Amino acid sequence: MAAQLPDGFALRPPVDGNGEAIVEMMNEESRALRGTVTVSLDWVANAWTAPGVDRENDFVVVVDSDGAVAGYVFVESHAPFTEVFSVGSVALRHQGRGIGAAILEEAHRRAARFFPLAPPGERIVMHAGALADEPRAAGLLTAHGFFEARRYARMAIEFAEPPALSGPIPEIGIRPFQPGDERAVYDCLSEAFADHWGGNWPSEESWRQRLHRRQQRLPARAVAARMARRGPRRGAHRRGRRRRGPDHGPRLEHRRPAGLPAPRDR
Repeated sequence: MAAQLPDGFALRPPVDGNGEAIVEMMNEESRALRGTVTVSLDWVANAWTAPGVDRENDFVVVVDSDGAVAGYVFVESHAPFTEVFSVGSVALRHQGRGIGAAILEEAHRRAARFFPLAPPGERIVMHAGALADEPRAAGLLTAHGFFEARRYARMAIEFAEPPALSGPIPEIGIRPFQPGDERAVYDCLSEAFADHWGGNWPSEESWRQRLHRRQQRLPARAVAARMARRGPRRGAHRRGRRRRGPDHGPRLEHRRPAGLPAPRDR
């Protein structure tokens, strides 16, 4: 039998006012489990208007009978559409009621829209993110065919005083990010992470939109480019994935072949 939401709960697309509630819900769990926040409003809400996304189908909010946010899940894929990425969360106060199983099934169902876009005969993999060592989520994913693929770590260092300036590095220049650097920085990032993320890096259009929104929120000095050579590097990989790195704390990423049967309630 397919997993069902408990009575009084419903699924719907997110609306603009849901961002803060989703962030608080996800960070409440990470504070309880890891003692730190893991997501930001930028990370949650900016994705809803990224180029190429379908807000009605790629993002799901679970609401309770009072209309309060009780869960959230999204699916995302980029050309060549051989990998689909998803992260879901259930509010602490509603865990253990089957909502996680229901949104996992919903994520799989919605991910299926990307499958016909992949090259014929190519293997398709679905990735699911969860907080590391969170037993309910890890157990649910494992029970439905996922296995742990990698862990992310949130790392920070506190300086007692400003660090000393480094000396010059031969043939390398470090300067603030400037308008016009976008293509060179995008190529550099694509090439740098090609061996990690493979061929699913976000499109340049999507990456530029995310950069622009961060620049609007951060001082100009906070966005800097580090040029590995004096000039752009060409021929870099242009597709790949993705945004779930150190910004988002200790997380597991699970994988499962996307052709497996959809998850069922257990």
